[in-house]
Amino acid sequence: MNPVLTPDAGEDVAYVWKLPKATELPTQVNLTVQGYEHEDESILDHHEKWLPDKVVADSTVKVTKK
Repeated sequence: MNPVLTPDAGEDVAYVWKLPKATELPTQVNLTVQGYEHEDESILDHHEKWLPDKVVADSTVKVTKK
């Protein structure tokens, strides 16, 4: 599942993939954090919604094998 991050509340996140034994690991991956805007009430169905906004972080992360 994708974690839901909230302002002023840090969250440790780990993604783990099981790969075939013959697969060579990448040395790094690109990480993008998508921001969302909260709407108390949708115009169409009057329900609370989280709508995609702008990308709030972009980074390259080193891959480690555990």
